[in-house]
Amino acid sequence: MPSMPSFDVFGGGSGSVPASGTAAVRVESEPPGADARTSGGQGCRTPCSLTVSARGDFTVNFSLNGYQPQSVSARVVAPDDLRGDSEFGSSSEPRIVPNPIFAALDPAPPPPAAAKRKPAPRKLPPRTSQNVPPPPPLASAPPPSSTLSPFPSR
Repeated sequence: MPSMPSFDVFGGGSGSVPASGTAAVRVESEPPGADARTSGGQGCRTPCSLTVSARGDFTVNFSLNGYQPQSVSARVVAPDDLRGDSEFGSSSEPRIVPNPIFAALDPAPPPPAAAKRKPAPRKLPPRTSQNVPPPPPLASAPPPSSTLSPFPSR
């Protein structure tokens, strides 16, 4: 897969040979295609290379739709700090550790399920004399009876 060219935002480097005060760093992610942005503002889409300021440590923030964002810290090692480290050999250029800067992005969790809604109440047809049953008959009192009266008849 072809990579993006280096971005020399400090105006002194050409190609892969960084200018004094800058250093080249490779930026990669799994899956590829993540947006990578340094704390200094440089950015690219992985896999790519960036030319960053060699004047302090920095962070690379990775983001990709459907994945959790991730940050990776990197440090600048000045040439006089190498102390004959066999990994780097001898160089007069500052180095970035780690190089390449790599992020294995984790899938984002699924969005929370939508709250269950109560079903809308059913609409009843309007009441008309055709579809309304007649009211039940009222309870009626028994007819008065003279035999049941507590008063003597006269």
